[in-house]
Amino acid sequence: ERAEEDAVELLRAEGSDFEQAVWADVRVGDVVRIRDRQAFPADVLLLRASDPDAGQCWVNTKPIDGESDTKLRLALRATTELLPDAEAATLRAVLKGHVLSEAPNDKVNDFSGQLCLAGREPVLLARQNVCLRGCQLRSTDWMVGLVLLTGSDTKANCGSSTMTQP
Repeated sequence: ERAEEDAVELLRAEGSDFEQAVWADVRVGDVVRIRDRQAFPADVLLLRASDPDAGQCWVNTKPIDGESDTKLRLALRATTELLPDAEAATLRAVLKGHVLSEAPNDKVNDFSGQLCLAGREPVLLARQNVCLRGCQLRSTDWMVGLVLLTGSDTKANCGSSTMTQP
């Protein structure tokens, strides 16, 4: 039986909607939906959230930095404009491109990368756009994100993966 803290909703290439999965099933380039109080199974780029403007969520980063207060994370304007909803069909239609990101390192409060969506100018990524593995979604019903790094390659674990394909 799956532990609730290891559960995640995963958008697979086939199928019509998000499916329940475990963290071990998550791969770089997957799209995941995280619910309030769930932990992030990987380092995830915030694409959209349940807030009225669809562009922000709150994250407890205590497992990473020891701080118990919540931190604001922001989706890129480019993704919130392209994703009027978090429906699977919309996500599949819009998310065509790739992400270039820094190699994982021990600077968990920094992040740099670039989102390159087909037909659009590249957009710079920063720390406030990324939710790190082990942190917990708080005071936000749900968020949808693109998996940047997984397993031992997560930023917090100082791995070495540098590119993802949405």
